[in-house]
Amino acid sequence: MPRGYGLSESIREGIWELRAEGLSDREIGRRLGLGLGIVRTTSARRGASGPGPASAPSAA
Repeated sequence: MPRGYGLSESIREGIWELRAEGLSDREIGRRLGLGLGIVRTTSARRGASGPGPASAPSAA
C-alpha cells in the first residue's frame, strides 16, 4: 500500500475505544473488518503517542 493511504481518524478512534473496553486485537479486527496486524500497529502507536489505557499512569 502506498504511503499516505492510512486509516481514517474514525477507524483509529474505533480501535482505541474497543481496546479501552477490553476487547482483544483479534475481536477488534473482526468487528471492524480489519486485519490483526493493522489493529496491533494502531494500538501500539496509541500507547506511544497519546493518552489512553496503554499509557495510563500506574498507581504508586
